[in-house]
Amino acid sequence: MLDKVKYVAKLSFIGGSSFFKVYAVGSLSAVFSFTIGLLLFMYGPYNQPGNLGGSAGIMAIFVVFMIAPIQSILLTLIAISNYFVFSMASSHAVKRVANRLLTDKGESLLYPLIDRALDKVISDVSTSDKQNWMQKGFDFSLIQMQIINNIKNQSENKWVKKLLIYGFKKLKVDDIPFNDPKLNIREIIKDRVIQAIREMANPSKKKFWYTILFHWIAVVVILIMNLIYR
Repeated sequence: MLDKVKYVAKLSFIGGSSFFKVYAVGSLSAVFSFTIGLLLFMYGPYNQPGNLGGSAGIMAIFVVFMIAPIQSILLTLIAISNYFVFSMASSHAVKRVANRLLTDKGESLLYPLIDRALDKVISDVSTSDKQNWMQKGFDFSLIQMQIINNIKNQSENKWVKKLLIYGFKKLKVDDIPFNDPKLNIREIIKDRVIQAIREMANPSKKKFWYTILFHWIAVVVILIMNLIYR
């Protein structure tokens, strides 16, 4: 039991530190590039000296945004990119946790949690129920959402829960022969959830670095346009 607690704590550290590192670098890049870009924009060739003072200065900023649409769009994209940085940081952290879990052969940690989530929705499924699922595929989608909600309500490690939620969201049942009386639905679901987690357990920061690169390319573009229109 103590070993399990230590291992879960280890996964928490991996998830938390991975998220923090990616989000910290990404958000700092967004803040600094936006600030530099905004200063270049505000004090560029589009503004006359003294136009930025008082209420007239505020109006001047809006006018500049209208007459310099490319720079305006670039600054707006830098500003909203922080939302995507957060999303990428969260996704990367989950993938890092999945990768470590599978590398350590820790799938057994997930099975009891999957069973617990399934117990509240699927206990003993009769053959007639299976046939109904086969005939009404949308029924299983509702069950799928119930299972995901059950996982969210479990008092388990949040990174492990994120893994399971991802696995169940990717769960496909279209090819499962529900009318087979020998079918073990529970085992099939568990195997497919684990397989979905395996497929996503390949952490890559390529999109993240593209976002960082965009921040500073945008600043360079704003600077070049200032020089062109000077």
